Order: sequence, then structure tokens, then C-alpha cells
Amino acid sequence: DPQRVSSGQMQAVDGAIDHLISAWSLHWLFPEPSVFLGYVELNRGRWAQAQRYYELSVLIYDATLRLTEEYHSLPELKESLRRLSAEAHMHLGVTAERQGDPSSAESFYKKSLAISPIAQTHFNLAVLFWNKDFGVVERELGQALRLEPGHREAAKYLAILHSKNK
Repeated sequence: DPQRVSSGQMQAVDGAIDHLISAWSLHWLFPEPSVFLGYVELNRGRWAQAQRYYELSVLIYDATLRLTEEYHSLPELKESLRRLSAEAHMHLGVTAERQGDPSSAESFYKKSLAISPIAQTHFNLAVLFWNKDFGVVERELGQALRLEPGHREAAKYLAILHSKNK
């Protein structure tokens, strides 16, 4: 029965959320629980709740990055944290888009790219500009493919764009 499975899956997700929040309460400076909680809410279509969790993760990543400077952490650790912070900013862009705020989405995507270049962020920015500015679309899809040559969606939409221009 599909309803029963769906209900069972929902209970499992709710239980996972409880465990994530419990684990997070042991050490608030870990940003991963808020990222995971944001992801869960994003997949549930609860954009505003997802946004709140991603905002928390960004604040925690910022605090953690300040600590890496204070403690003169290894460059690899700093870069890893920057990448994770950039991903959280990208997800904030997705939540803004889903809530009908393309201006904030663009701002979050650009902030993400300023922190650390990620192919998916370039792709998301290209999608945001589809039917608005195909020059931006082409540039962003190209950047996505330079960073990740196997990014299928970027390659697909770049081919569609080029076929439209012929």
C-alpha cells in the first residue's frame, strides 16, 4: 500500500530529524546537522524551514572559518570548510528561488562562488538566467563544465542553448 509506505518513510524521516537535533545539541559548533536538516526540509518542499537551517549552517561555518584563522589551521582544512560553506550558500540560493525570490537567489549563488567555485552553483545560476540573459547562461554553463567536465545537465543545456542559436 503506497500510503502506508509513505507514512512509514515519513516516520523514519521524523525520527532521523529528532536524532540529528539531539546530536547537534551535544556540540552546536558542528554545522553538518543543520545542513542535513536543511536538506531534509528542502526535499519535503518546506523552503522557509530549509532556509532557516541553511542560514544557521552558514553562521556556524563562518564562525568555524574564523577559528581556523585564529588557530592557524592547515590550508587543506580551511579550503574544505570554504567549500562546505559555499555549498550551504548555494542551498540558500535554491531555497530563495523556490520561494520566488530570484534576486536573493542570485546574490546567494554569487556569494557561494566568491567563497569557492562549485560547478553546481554555476549551473544553478545559469538556470536562474534562462530566458533572461543567454550570455550569462552560456558563460555559467561553460564554467560548470570547466570545473566538472562530466556535469551532464550543464552539457545538456549548453547543447540546447547552442541548438537554439543556430
